Amino acid sequence: MAYFNRDKIYEALDGITVAEKLGLDVSNHGRLEILCTNLDHDDTHKNNCVLNKRGHYCFVCDRQTNLEGMVMNVCGIDYQKALETLAGWAGIAPEEKAADIKPVNKPPLSQKEIEELNLDLETPHAVADITSYGNYRTKETRERDIAGYYLNGENHNFSLKRLWEEDPDTYRVIMNGKIMERLHAIVESGYLYSSKEGKEFLKMTGTSYSAMKRVLNQEAAQLIAARKKLYAM
Repeated sequence: MAYFNRDKIYEALDGITVAEKLGLDVSNHGRLEILCTNLDHDDTHKNNCVLNKRGHYCFVCDRQTNLEGMVMNVCGIDYQKALETLAGWAGIAPEEKAADIKPVNKPPLSQKEIEELNLDLETPHAVADITSYGNYRTKETRERDIAGYYLNGENHNFSLKRLWEEDPDTYRVIMNGKIMERLHAIVESGYLYSSKEGKEFLKMTGTSYSAMKRVLNQEAAQLIAARKKLYAM
C-alpha cells in the first residue's frame, strides 16, 4: 500500500483548495462558506459551514471535518483513496515506508463481529483531539469535563479500520469496552428473564425461559471468543 506523508499534504493544501478541487459551490460573505459535507447533515444553508486551513467547520454539526473527511464524504471513497487523491492534487509522490513501520494487519474482529457491537469498520467517526480548556464555551469547544471546564480542540474523522492501523492499543481498549458493555447487558437480561415477571413476559411472547437462556449463552460465547481474538494478535 502506498504511503503518503500527511504533514506534507496539509502544508500544500487547505480547505478552500480542496473545496474547489471537489467542485463545491463556495460563497464569500466575509468568510468562505459551503454546504456541509458531513453525511449525517442534509445541509441547505451555506452560512452553517465555514472553510478553514484544515477542512471545514460546521456550526450545526459542531465539529471540524478534515481534508480527508471532505474527500471521503463527497467522493464516497475510503480513507486511503482520499489521502491518495489529496496527494495527487498536492503533487506529492508516495514515499517508501520507514523500516521500523510494521506491515498493517487486518483488524482482529470481522465486520460481522463489529456490527454485533453496533459499530462499523469503515464509517468515519468524529474523534476529538482536545488541545485546551477554559471557563467559557467557544466554537472549538467539544465537551465539558466533570469539573465544569469546557474542553476545546479539533474533531478528526476516524474509522475503526484506520484506528487499528495507526493505534492498535487504543482500538483494543475501545473494542474491549464495547464487548464488556454487551456482556454486562446479557447478564442483566439473564437476571431479568429469570424473575417471575420476566418469565411471565416470555410466556406472553411464546418464548420459553430455557430457549431465551440458550440465545443469551450463545451470544455471550461469541463475545468471549471475539475478546480472545482481540488480544491474540
